[in-house]
Amino acid sequence: MRADTGFLPDLAAIERQDLRRVRLMHINFGVMVTVNMAIGANTPPVGVDLIAACKVGQTTFDDAMPYIWPFVAAMTVALIFVTFIPPLVTFIPQMFLR
Repeated sequence: MRADTGFLPDLAAIERQDLRRVRLMHINFGVMVTVNMAIGANTPPVGVDLIAACKVGQTTFDDAMPYIWPFVAAMTVALIFVTFIPPLVTFIPQMFLR
């Protein structure tokens, strides 16, 4: 089991009423959690994906760190867009539900 998936059972316990109370669709919530976990898997202190990429690329963690920050910034901007502009996430599912 990956180190950053230990809290998923806790997130699964969040009921739909709780999501509706904060006016959040479950699809949007799932995408927010996924993007947030991707950011966590690429950044220290866990950085599981970054450590694996360093092993495959035969480089050190310290040498790779300056190159990861633009990607982390892009993922953070994507997380902000997904969080505050829900139609970006729900457009395609709503198209199939009509």
